Amino acid sequence: MEDWERKTNPKGRGAHYGETMKALNPTHIAVLKMLSKHGGLTKAQVTQHLNDEADANNLRFVAGCTISGRLSELCGAGLVKMQYEKVEVTDYDSMQFRFKKRPVWRLTPKALEILAKEQPQCTQ
Repeated sequence: MEDWERKTNPKGRGAHYGETMKALNPTHIAVLKMLSKHGGLTKAQVTQHLNDEADANNLRFVAGCTISGRLSELCGAGLVKMQYEKVEVTDYDSMQFRFKKRPVWRLTPKALEILAKEQPQCTQ
């Protein structure tokens, strides 16, 4: 790659450096656990749940832009995926669509493996 070329990532693929992340920070882990607990959530819902938990446990609140960045990094690392839930037809003649709702974030199997390693196993 030439020095002047810039790496580009299409929308929805996450941060281009996500694949090279060596470790997850506490916010990454908190987001993964929240998605594991509640299933598919929008960024606003993830932020709300994390802040509710922070309030209950007397921890620091997180901003929506922080969660947006962490979701993008996790997406680039292949730990979460983004999908749109509903579409709306804007022009029936040309069959043009647009997304009606915000994207929903879900865990990938890779993230489930990481979370399984994070949590202590129950032994009976």
